[in-house]
Amino acid sequence: MACLFNVASVYAQEVESEGVPLPPTVQGGMSGTVLIIILFLIFWLLVLRPQSKEFKEHQEFINGIKRGDDVVTDSGLIGKVAGIEKGYILLEIATGVKVKVETSHVAKPAESK
Repeated sequence: MACLFNVASVYAQEVESEGVPLPPTVQGGMSGTVLIIILFLIFWLLVLRPQSKEFKEHQEFINGIKRGDDVVTDSGLIGKVAGIEKGYILLEIATGVKVKVETSHVAKPAESK
């Protein structure tokens, strides 16, 4: 494949040196760069922006957790927040049963019954 590309570029240089204009596909230009920029913008709009928005909402939820809130962890534990420490939550999953969970593993608020 590299050989074909080299032959085409040598041919293009010969034709250009004879004064014959090259077709637009051989001349190149900015179309490839513009296409890459457009693809990156589409990727940003469809993937990166929603993901960062979701992350921001989750951080706001984590920062707003207070004692007595019902929450669900990533592993599926449902319990009431019994205490808050730096980076950890004390989660009461049953009467008298408390589990220490990292705040980053709290997924969402528990749904009301």
